[in-house]
Amino acid sequence: MEAADVAALAPLAALGMAVLAAVVPDAKINAKKESNMQLFQNALLARRGTAQLAAASALGVALLASCGGDNGYGCGYDAYGNPLSCTVSVAVPVIGPVASTLSFAPAQTLLNVATLPYSFTVSSSDALGNAYTISNVSAPGPASSFNGGAASTTILTQNFFTNGVAGNADTTTSYFDPHTAAFLGASGLFPGEFEVVTTFQAPPTVATVGQSFPLLSANLYHDSTQTVLDGSLTETLGIQADTATTALVCLEDSVQLTASGIADGLSSLPTSTCYRVDTSGTLLGLQISTDVNGNLLTFQ
Repeated sequence: MEAADVAALAPLAALGMAVLAAVVPDAKINAKKESNMQLFQNALLARRGTAQLAAASALGVALLASCGGDNGYGCGYDAYGNPLSCTVSVAVPVIGPVASTLSFAPAQTLLNVATLPYSFTVSSSDALGNAYTISNVSAPGPASSFNGGAASTTILTQNFFTNGVAGNADTTTSYFDPHTAAFLGASGLFPGEFEVVTTFQAPPTVATVGQSFPLLSANLYHDSTQTVLDGSLTETLGIQADTATTALVCLEDSVQLTASGIADGLSSLPTSTCYRVDTSGTLLGLQISTDVNGNLLTFQ
């Protein structure tokens, strides 16, 4: 190799020194006794070629390019024997919903909602840092009637907390056909919470993640006299991703309000109630998207 070739490679010498010590141990480099250029020339002569040098220098550049502050990760030594440190980037996997390939049971899920007790507490927060919590406790109620027909009932009690302080509480009675468990309607404590189902389609017995089905249409009234219409509601049943073995069976509502509904404080935002279930329809958890101070928040 010509002297000019060696000189041209000098800028890479410092970068390649640490790597060369491992790549060409037979060069017997002694940084305390020989100059940087002599060390590099000896390494070149020991390998009798430039291919190894190019590979070593490239590797040195790749390793040393990431060297930064001292964070405890070793990156070899420089030409003067000083230890180098490297910034090591560790990729953190993003964990999100998993689209299960299993089949789920939406009809059984809704039957369980209509007939079995459950209790779930869900939380959320807004952009201002406020923390919200909703506790949901549902239990079968007594046999009753709705719009002139027999009905079974469930009673859902919801308590709302803002930064740990209790706010509004609501109790909603849902009415179901006692034979088919078809949803008939509901009544709550506040104006606009009297709901009468006008059409209902039975949910499928089996469905997979990504599927959705029209479920019902309903009218919303100011109260149980049903003389003042507050709006109309359309509800869709959707199966959403959760984990490899569970899914979210979601009741997704869109609402069209009248002037009375707006005056009663009803929200026009799309909302949803999702039940986390296994393949048999067992209720494992709850996820709610609802209006909080004009913002749609997801509670889980």
